[in-house]
Amino acid sequence: MTSYLGDLLSLPLMLSLALAAHRLLIDRTGALPVAWLAGAWLLVASWFEVLLPLWSDQAVADPLDVLAYALGTLGFHQWLNRPPTPG
Repeated sequence: MTSYLGDLLSLPLMLSLALAAHRLLIDRTGALPVAWLAGAWLLVASWFEVLLPLWSDQAVADPLDVLAYALGTLGFHQWLNRPPTPG
């Protein structure tokens, strides 16, 4: 589990920063569109699991990392990607 925890949490952390910037610069009450979430997942998975292993001997492609990125993105969408509650 510990070897995939970083992969599981990486996209929720990145997407939380993107959501904060989105709310600061674009729409204070908005949430990130699902297409952005899918694009972020595809970009991160492609970079770390396809391209980086081609250029670096230290990087290793792992299909379970792609699954961990997807689960993290789904978790972000389910629990964090909500409009702020008025308060």
